[in-house]
Amino acid sequence: MHRAISCILLALAAASGTACASDLGVAPVVVQLDPHNQRTALTVTNRGADPVVMQAEAVQWRRDASADVDLPTADLLVNPSVFTVPPGQSQLVRVGLRRAVSSDREETYRIVLREVPQPPRPGEVRQGGQVQVLMAMRVPVYVAPPTVVRTLHWRAMQAGDGSIDVSVQNGGNVHARVRSLQLRSAHGSAIAPEQAAVAVVFPGESRSFRVADAARAGAHPMTLEVTTDQGAQLVPVAARAHR
Repeated sequence: MHRAISCILLALAAASGTACASDLGVAPVVVQLDPHNQRTALTVTNRGADPVVMQAEAVQWRRDASADVDLPTADLLVNPSVFTVPPGQSQLVRVGLRRAVSSDREETYRIVLREVPQPPRPGEVRQGGQVQVLMAMRVPVYVAPPTVVRTLHWRAMQAGDGSIDVSVQNGGNVHARVRSLQLRSAHGSAIAPEQAAVAVVFPGESRSFRVADAARAGAHPMTLEVTTDQGAQLVPVAARAHR
């Protein structure tokens, strides 16, 4: 499915005014590589009316205090690195590993696709205060180790305000994608609306969430149904400790 991952506004002048962004899409939106599958390709599609010049580069994707950090890398080959996509057409961008997979833990990268600013077309007049909107798309690239281990440790506890504090620790060697949290009664019925909790948890990383609107459950036993890309599981909700 074609869709833009993110959009960056680049102000080419300090005053107000906006030029329309390009209509771009990329597929797939996630790349998975492993020792037996070390190459793939992205398709960048221009759904707009004008040609678009794009720059593609690979970066190492790290997490520092729950914040995403992009670092330079030479581990991935991206070809072509600069290309023009005519209106209504697509460009194939090949991605491949430059070296064999040797780590026992998943390695994470991103392919960053940036629109290159272009000079005005013949006859086009840009006002001095106009801002040009440029598209940037980031595609995650996950490189799995030879042996994959998937282990998630969940905890859920009632908080004083009636909500539920939830934490997950990834004890495996590949990422996990959290999709939703659903609070249920001891009989399995939904207590609160399903809560989207889209997040990527790297190997060795911990993440926290909060489920609101749980006060109506009172003191009855509760479970939390957590759904990830590894499936669904039920987590007991511990009662709040009273002092």
